[in-house]
Amino acid sequence: MSPFHAIRRNAGLRRVVIVNALYSFISAALAVLVPLYLIDQQVDLAQIGLLLAIAPLTFMILRINFASLADELGTKVIGISYSIINLLSIALYVVSNSILAIALAIFGESIRASAFWAIIRTEIIYESENPKAMLAFLSGVRQLADAFGRLFIGFVLVFLAFQNSFLFLGALSLILLYLTMGSKHETKKPLESVNYHQDVLKKIFKPHPATFWQASLLLGLASLPANMLLAFLIPIYAKAGLGLDYGQVGSLVAIFSFVDAAAVLLFMRWKINVNILLFFTILSIPALFTFPFFGSLIVIPVVISAIGTGCSGILYEYILLDQIYRSKNVSTDIGVLNIPLKIIEVLFLSTSGFVIDQFGYQPLFVILAVATLLFVVFARAFIKRSN
Repeated sequence: MSPFHAIRRNAGLRRVVIVNALYSFISAALAVLVPLYLIDQQVDLAQIGLLLAIAPLTFMILRINFASLADELGTKVIGISYSIINLLSIALYVVSNSILAIALAIFGESIRASAFWAIIRTEIIYESENPKAMLAFLSGVRQLADAFGRLFIGFVLVFLAFQNSFLFLGALSLILLYLTMGSKHETKKPLESVNYHQDVLKKIFKPHPATFWQASLLLGLASLPANMLLAFLIPIYAKAGLGLDYGQVGSLVAIFSFVDAAAVLLFMRWKINVNILLFFTILSIPALFTFPFFGSLIVIPVVISAIGTGCSGILYEYILLDQIYRSKNVSTDIGVLNIPLKIIEVLFLSTSGFVIDQFGYQPLFVILAVATLLFVVFARAFIKRSN
């Protein structure tokens, strides 16, 4: 059954898709809003990189803990928790008047993201009869909502102050909280009955085969370019490097997300095979290498890179599902699989401001191109061996 038919027939799947879309809209809008807010507050690039590095560092530590708790308690309590934390983080941005307050808000955002990503694939696996197709489809839905969020906030900033933009996202977050309360996946086990050492730590540190860690590294290489382009490089380079206005910055990151989403949804609908997906991923490598040389024509590498990240995103979901579909602790294993990615992101973001100050933007784009190249080289052999 195709994802479209499954969603029409299954109310639980529809709720999960709407939660994914709304969450992605809000988080994408914040991903544009926060770096631009920091630039508006005249925070230097080195500090911006260090502040944004808080998110993957916290995410890496908390996600696997939330995931293990979800395996014990169900996903509903985690979903409600991240919705409440999201509201508190946005409130902090509204009243922030110092770097410390902004750092606390970013920390709150990373807790929210940790909890969301700890459970969202688990919910799909529980609800769907064809989780591989649904996970890839949902990746496209998130990117589409991501694009609308970035485009929306870019143009809203032309008319509204930063604080008012944060308030609007806070109102949307109330709707998200209501939707997460509709989850049916919960257990009767009370939180106080969970033995942290027995129920959580043992699952996190259980032994895994070599293929698990090979897949983990591949997932990190697959996700790094899209994550860093959207969360840092495109908005920072467009605003601080090219001097574009807020509407143009929002349009650029929205174009990236729209093209990425279109690549995922169309290639899934056409049932494109692995070799063609890898071919389109390869096309993004020269675009990433030459990104800063396009100047005012930056939309060209943005579009080409987005097609590549969309294709690698489909392969990401295939590789991930291959590792966890027999798992008894799905949420925990997904969290552990993503640890290398978060380590790489922390290193990238924490050093990026210093790299830009000393060498410009080019080295950062080269790093993403090399990550894509390594993914293509090793992914084909890995997927072929897995099949």
